[in-house]
Amino acid sequence: MGNFITFDMNVHRSTFVDLCEEYFNWMASELQKNYDIDVFSTVEMTLQDYIENTVDEFASSIIRDGVLYLLQVEGRLLEWVLFEN
Repeated sequence: MGNFITFDMNVHRSTFVDLCEEYFNWMASELQKNYDIDVFSTVEMTLQDYIENTVDEFASSIIRDGVLYLLQVEGRLLEWVLFEN
């Protein structure tokens, strides 16, 4: 069974970065496979650099509009979930 952990940027930043990287890699591969779009060439930086440069602003905008939780299953943080106000 899973638990929802309230997101705290000071505690969970690296986990959030890892989850974002996993999601963006999946999204980019789907765009490449289905539409022949190379997302990363248009951004002109590595995925890791892009996430590191945007994660703080992204997370703060999410938190401003709702509550961000991380799903924890068997001790592992697996996914982030947003509940909007």
